[in-house]
Amino acid sequence: MLSTTNVGELVIERADQITARRQHWLWPKRIPLGSITTIAGVPGEGKSLVIADIASRVTQAAEFPETENPLGEPGDVLVISGEDDPETALVPRLTVAGADLARIHIVRSVALAGKGEREFRLDQDIEKLQLVLSENPKIRMVVLDPVTDSLGRIPMYKEQEVRALLRPLRSPDIAVVLVAHLNKKEGLAAIHRVGGAGAFIGLARASWLLATNPETKQRQMLPLKNNYAARATPGLAFELDDVPLEVDGKTELVPRVKWLGESLSDANDILDVSTVRADAKAVAIEFLKEFLGGGQKEANAVREAAKRRGISERTLNRAKADLRVHSSKDGTGATWTWSL
Repeated sequence: MLSTTNVGELVIERADQITARRQHWLWPKRIPLGSITTIAGVPGEGKSLVIADIASRVTQAAEFPETENPLGEPGDVLVISGEDDPETALVPRLTVAGADLARIHIVRSVALAGKGEREFRLDQDIEKLQLVLSENPKIRMVVLDPVTDSLGRIPMYKEQEVRALLRPLRSPDIAVVLVAHLNKKEGLAAIHRVGGAGAFIGLARASWLLATNPETKQRQMLPLKNNYAARATPGLAFELDDVPLEVDGKTELVPRVKWLGESLSDANDILDVSTVRADAKAVAIEFLKEFLGGGQKEANAVREAAKRRGISERTLNRAKADLRVHSSKDGTGATWTWSL
């Protein structure tokens, strides 16, 4: 240590005195333990249904899509939901997802001394939540759906205040999942479309977008960020099945997630970052018309010239496809060339 632990002094530890440890996961490469994960999307994309599916797998120690369940034993889930009614929505969805309902704990309210009850608020009830988690070590996942309903008096756009609320949620053996809505700011990269403070993305170690592919009409769970995965983890496609469930003596159809496998879709493409991408592509198209107007050019020379103009390779390739630029090898067969 370079410092004492006197009040007001820095507490510093040398890196060679710190033991490295492996990152543990609730859902390998998708939802880390000991961290915050954000799942975002517009209403109706199935966020709560995906949460019900994940929760059911935790309570059963069942395999996750495309990977195993690393927990090794069933775990409990704590749900704080400000939008969905437990009787008509949460419990039916968890039931058809196959959850062990005895392992699902739903926070309905906070009891007040002689004054009834009120909704859960992070700005007032974080210590109560921490106590529940410490007394129930089998809880492996905490869900706030949506997180903005649990902020109390803290405005959702106040960056530092929101960060201060979220930091104490982190616990080594628990995955905290925040469900968030998207803002209406078109033209931004997908990661900046998550509504509210940047902390909902900044503090999260993994973030996922739920959106429907406008071309295939297929629902997607796509990566926005993943700090602990060495390589990009692909998205997943899914659909919703209606499952009959007996409720109050009548049969109701309740939706359930059915996973369809990996998806290579890009979150930015799905959300159509129209203004920014369209302008960038238009610039790239004009560049290609100008640069290739005199005839065939080496592909590497085109890329270098585009880079000097500030055109990304991704945008260049999109413009190349739109212009139907022809790629071929030169007479020696060793060099790729582009031509209009």
